[in-house]
Amino acid sequence: MITTTGSNWTDSSDQAQASVDDRLEPKADQAATPAESHTGSGTEAEIRRFLAEIFFLGDDPASLPSSKSLIEAGILDSTGILELIGFLEEGFGIRVEDNELIPENLDSIENIVRFLTRKRAS
Repeated sequence: MITTTGSNWTDSSDQAQASVDDRLEPKADQAATPAESHTGSGTEAEIRRFLAEIFFLGDDPASLPSSKSLIEAGILDSTGILELIGFLEEGFGIRVEDNELIPENLDSIENIVRFLTRKRAS
């Protein structure tokens, strides 16, 4: 939808995309230093932050057990998996291959952290 504001034309789809992009950008007060940004609990914290911003994790996202199945809990569906993969590839600089799209890699926060650790080590 295109609207006018004074002499400016605005495409609301551009605004919607900008809103999505803004949610994925790290907040200044949440930014980690390069050395800690993708290590140990920093990785888990980034994954939890992404999941909480994009998907409903309940009233207390921190209470979600790391080993809980994100699919069985209704947090991720097939579209959510694609969003998660995009986040992992862009945010962590990895490439998720088709043969890696298995629950053992992506079905829980714990599995995602292990998968990222293996991918970055190779």
